[in-house]
Amino acid sequence: AYPHLSVPLEDNYEVDIPLQGLECSYERLLNLLRRESQITTNVDNNPICHDTRKTALMDDILIIDGKSIVATMEVLRKAHNIPAAMHLLGLSTRGLNHNRKLRTKLAQEETNQQSTLFLRLEDDDDKNELRRVYKAVLSLLGHNANQQRGGSGSDSNSSPRLIMHLLRHHMPNIAQIPPGSEMYHAAMNALGKFGECGLILDMLEEMEHSHELNLQPAAEAETTTTLTRHHAHVPPVDRMAYQSAISSLARHGHCREATQLLYRMQAKGFEQPDMNIYNELLIGIAKEA
Repeated sequence: AYPHLSVPLEDNYEVDIPLQGLECSYERLLNLLRRESQITTNVDNNPICHDTRKTALMDDILIIDGKSIVATMEVLRKAHNIPAAMHLLGLSTRGLNHNRKLRTKLAQEETNQQSTLFLRLEDDDDKNELRRVYKAVLSLLGHNANQQRGGSGSDSNSSPRLIMHLLRHHMPNIAQIPPGSEMYHAAMNALGKFGECGLILDMLEEMEHSHELNLQPAAEAETTTTLTRHHAHVPPVDRMAYQSAISSLARHGHCREATQLLYRMQAKGFEQPDMNIYNELLIGIAKEA
């Protein structure tokens, strides 16, 4: 249905292998994510009439079908096939960037404001579809925690590193999509399954700092340009971020840190967590006892 998402036959040996028995290193997964695109555009710069060029550009627009890609990610999750998931994410991202370039060309040649607005809305739709894909990938990486814990050396922590790479680099810089709060919550849940207490706390501190920067007057914000740039893609902390962090820590044996977060959340004036969070914290404390 979507040829731009197909895997060339010569690449099958790299992606058609599940995690078990495979040396699934961080570098190897990044290479699959960075694989060069085979997507090409049929439109050149030859002088042709506006309508013909516009039709040709529109015909080259790819369909970013988040629902189908997420369903495929679910199959790959059950097969523990992280390499194939990374390859599919890379292809999906390149499809988005391909569409963005074509729409930029169309917008430059379009004089109708309504048509330009429509192009922007289409780009927003593609971004929303890809957000669903990123969230599915984070979930996939978290669900494979049990398989990777049996690994050794750097291979056993490739997924946590990959989660942080997707959140801090790939999504904002390659796909040019701000991660948003929902993505940070999903990353915390995934990291919790690896027992990555430190990374969860680091993410929460980044969100807290982003929240503080948003509260600063414009004049003060200009004096912290470097910090502002660093936190440009970090969403401000919210009640759900604290809940996700507390839940992840409590479920995976870090109840002391989870309890401290509960007090920190209250001290910063956020609404109390819901009853489920208290229950998870109490269950975690009982297990530790």
